Amino acid sequence: MKPSTEWWRYLAPLAVIAIIALLPVPAGLENHTWLYFAVLLA
Repeated sequence: MKPSTEWWRYLAPLAVIAIIALLPVPAGLENHTWLYFAVLLA
């Protein structure tokens, strides 16, 4: 059985969502559209 050293793989998508969600929303996009984009990328 492998040790659980690969826990970061479960947190990586959440980190991507958080980083993109904290970036400023580009001009021409609504706030909710930017958050959907963050979820799609993660």
